[in-house]
Amino acid sequence: MTRTEDERIKQNGRKINALRMENARLQKKANMRARKMDTRRKIVAGAVILNHAEIDEAFAVKLYELLDKFVSERDRHLFDLPEINEKHEIDAASSFNRPHPEP
Repeated sequence: MTRTEDERIKQNGRKINALRMENARLQKKANMRARKMDTRRKIVAGAVILNHAEIDEAFAVKLYELLDKFVSERDRHLFDLPEINEKHEIDAASSFNRPHPEP
């Protein structure tokens, strides 16, 4: 190979590395955008569910049961759930920290 070919190979290698870095940056940005959208979807869905629990007592009881079953010890305080090892009665109406509208 001649000197010119060697230089072109090195130059192409630098371009490839630059493109790889750019692709990695773009992929990271796309992943962050997807995570933000997923988080926003969960917030909106959660708000809808909690609002519906305020007006439908049967739904509120079922939601409380599901939360009690699946929420970890670390997050139980967010829903005023008792500790996992405590025995308790379901009081869904008071578990969401919101006043319920009068029928």
